[in-house]
Amino acid sequence: MDQTALLAGAPAAALLLGAALPPARGRTAVVAASTATVAAGVAATLGALEPYRAAVALLTALLALVLTRFSLRHLDGDPSRPRYDRLLLLTAGAAVLAVSTQDLLVLLGAWVLTGAALTPLVGHHGGAATAASARAVAALRRTRAVGDGALLVAVALLAVAAGSTSLPEVVAWAEGSDSPVLTVAGAALLVTAAARAGLLPFSRWVPLSVVAPAPVSGLLHAGVVNAPVVLLLQLHPVWADGVLPVALAALGLGTAVLTFPRLLVRADVKTRLAWSTTAQMGFMLALLAVGAHAAAVIHLALHGIYKATAFLTAGDQISRARRDPLPTTAARTRVLGAAGGF
Repeated sequence: MDQTALLAGAPAAALLLGAALPPARGRTAVVAASTATVAAGVAATLGALEPYRAAVALLTALLALVLTRFSLRHLDGDPSRPRYDRLLLLTAGAAVLAVSTQDLLVLLGAWVLTGAALTPLVGHHGGAATAASARAVAALRRTRAVGDGALLVAVALLAVAAGSTSLPEVVAWAEGSDSPVLTVAGAALLVTAAARAGLLPFSRWVPLSVVAPAPVSGLLHAGVVNAPVVLLLQLHPVWADGVLPVALAALGLGTAVLTFPRLLVRADVKTRLAWSTTAQMGFMLALLAVGAHAAAVIHLALHGIYKATAFLTAGDQISRARRDPLPTTAARTRVLGAAGGF
């Protein structure tokens, strides 16, 4: 393995190693996330990853650092804290690995592992809100099954047709091929992206996931749901021709238009933020579909920073609501929210 590959894989390795070590009352998680952040910064500086992949890997590693430190007090006294720390590092590590690997099989494994580790994190407070947690976990598992199955189909088709699992070789083959395999594999990639990003018809699991602890919501909405942008950018030649870009643009814009009004009629802050995520991801993937790749990556980074901050400060809304006068809403906004928010 060359030096570039080692640098690219170092952030994910630090997080995954931290997940395997004894928790040590949260200190292990913080040290692992700190190491991963530094490694991601070095990899980005030395050009071990393409700029868009380096940006997402660095953002996810930095999120892991912020969220592990936030969790020290947020879950202080929680008897399930060691399990939580391991799962948080495992989710972040798998997400970083998915965006930094150059092999399709490793990408598939990291993608599946991200969802598998995230699911019990979403249901972490099951004892306190059993019914809501059960609904969220069930919805996430159904969506994962569809999305992961579609990615398996795409990887199998591409690997067999290109004769390799190397991402650069698969991309090179796709650029010079007009095989019908590209259409089927591209459609499967779009299903995978829609499922992970919470696009229609998979959008329901995103607002249900707000039962998760605030740090988990931050990682989910600022890191995990961004993975489809990187996936589609990496494999752009697979789905870039024919009707697939039009389908992605229509799906993204349709999701943005249909889900945004729902946040206007939601009373709790976290659910409003969740519906906002589905609308933003729809718009982000529509940007990819029309070729505005740089705009999509910039949107991804800014959206991730905003959403992480918003979820971690969601609890402040209670004190703010007690202190500030009751806000008024324009009649036109209320009508729009009532018509579209269901």
